[in-house]
Amino acid sequence: MHGLTIDCQGQSECALSVESGTVRLACCHIRGASRYGTQVSGEATLIAEDCCYEDHGACGIALQDSSSGSVKQSNFRNNHTGICAQDCSRLTMSNSSFVANTELGIELAGSAKGEVEESLFAENIGSGIRAGEQSTLTARNNTCEGNTYSGIALFGSARGILEGNTCKGNGSHGIYAQDQARLTARNNTCEGNTYSGIALFGNARGTLEANTCKGNGYHGIYAQDQAHLTARNNTCEGNSQAGIALFGSAQGTLEGNTCKGNGSHGIAGNEQSALTARNNTCEGNRDGGISLFGSAQGTLEGNTCKENGSHGIYAQDQAHLTARNNTCEGNEDCGIWLSDNVQGEVSGNRCVGNQYGIYVRDKTVKARLNSNFCSGNTAQDIYDVR
Repeated sequence: MHGLTIDCQGQSECALSVESGTVRLACCHIRGASRYGTQVSGEATLIAEDCCYEDHGACGIALQDSSSGSVKQSNFRNNHTGICAQDCSRLTMSNSSFVANTELGIELAGSAKGEVEESLFAENIGSGIRAGEQSTLTARNNTCEGNTYSGIALFGSARGILEGNTCKGNGSHGIYAQDQARLTARNNTCEGNTYSGIALFGNARGTLEANTCKGNGYHGIYAQDQAHLTARNNTCEGNSQAGIALFGSAQGTLEGNTCKGNGSHGIAGNEQSALTARNNTCEGNRDGGISLFGSAQGTLEGNTCKENGSHGIYAQDQAHLTARNNTCEGNEDCGIWLSDNVQGEVSGNRCVGNQYGIYVRDKTVKARLNSNFCSGNTAQDIYDVR
């Protein structure tokens, strides 16, 4: 069908139903159904190109059962959700726009699979793209901007592979995963979001590589609850709080990341979190380079912490710190600061050009100091009250 216009004015539940075979739509304008602009069910296939879906009460396009849909160069505006794919349906979508829908741009549910590329998701009242239940999302080179919640969100046991997307100015997080979701995120830019650039909650697992998270209202990368984070070669810059932050019982393996110019710490482990950080650079952060609080555990090896506003490496409360072969240089206060009941080992580190090289504030600190090189610190190379 070419050039078809259907205006339901809210009087029809579904403007167009496809129950079998293949239907091709080109240059069609479908508007105003009380539920679906186009409902595709059974094993039917919809191919839509250069179409416009507006003002539908549920979804512009609904893919159900084992149906499939291929959508290109189409516009979805002021629907509840632009495209809904559920059950065992399959969606392939590219070069389209989803603007000002009253809930979501695209939603995947059930065991649906979706491939979403080079599209715009802007000013939707919910998230730009949401995948839930057992669905699988592959999203590449999309822009998710100014949505009320997150740019891209994963829930339930959803799996998401996100590459080359830009998520900016969203009202919550740029990229968000919770429950038992599995996230792989590479080469995305998450900028200027109200909360964090990339956030993991619940039991979510995330592998994050070569992403840029900058200028977000909280953290660049954030893991909470029992989340598992693996972060490699990411840049977290100019975020209002930490570059990378772990809370709750989150676990994180961080390698080769650059955290600079953030409003508090470059990397922070809080509460009962467990952190392994290797070969990261934490530079010019307002507070510490790498910091541990509460009962956090941190194994830090080969990191460079320089020119931070307080300490290069900072551990307090009941934290357990193992710090080996790190360089802490030119920090405003101490290269390494230990206080309260901190335990662990500090060995083979290089602390130069700070006010203090290593500073042990309290007699209750149980951490061992071994074979550290401290030189050229303005007040004292090593101060140990014990």
